Amino acid sequence: MRNLVLISLLFLLSESCAVSLFNNRQQYEMTDVTWDETYMWFRNLDSYSLFNASVTMRKNHTTGIMVIHPLPVGGHKVVFMTEFGLKIFDMEFNDTGDLKLHYCMPALNRKPVIKVLGSDIGMITGNGITDRFLSALYDRQTGDVIYRFRSKRKRYFHIVGSETRKVSSVIRTSSTFRKVRADFYGKGGNLPDSILLEHDHMNLIIKLTHINETRSTSHE
Repeated sequence: MRNLVLISLLFLLSESCAVSLFNNRQQYEMTDVTWDETYMWFRNLDSYSLFNASVTMRKNHTTGIMVIHPLPVGGHKVVFMTEFGLKIFDMEFNDTGDLKLHYCMPALNRKPVIKVLGSDIGMITGNGITDRFLSALYDRQTGDVIYRFRSKRKRYFHIVGSETRKVSSVIRTSSTFRKVRADFYGKGGNLPDSILLEHDHMNLIIKLTHINETRSTSHE
């Protein structure tokens, strides 16, 4: 009986999480609304994309290049390396969000570190975080739509911009209400101009800035 009461309390607390996260917005719940995968970034890519990247974890700060490559069978391969080409980590995500680690430099190769980095990078690429659609809220002030999902005991809130029809923010919460937020900046298309991911309970920040490659053509 005590366990049932505890489970019920946890359920009610998790249901109220959306209200507490967006209590400064005038919103109402939407019905007959469906999620569209095209709202996500990094969809329908036919080639790799490059980002200037910086990762701050506690007192450690690392900069380099992050390569995000779509996989033929779905999912993404993400490689983080220094400006000199020294590989820091090499991760692969399938469409369900499962992580396959190909390489991680010894200084970072710890199970808790890999778990956190994998969750954060997967949150950016959007793999496996839209498993179970729960509901949607409409923001009267901005016209944005907030989609709620549940995946692997975590809740995800996707804020879709009214103008770009792309995800402007993804918020991840757990049963302990620890929050991780990723903000995407861009005007549309398949790639954002920049991304900022931050944890509210520890000093972990990931910043990405898209590198626009220019290819010169020669004329005979």
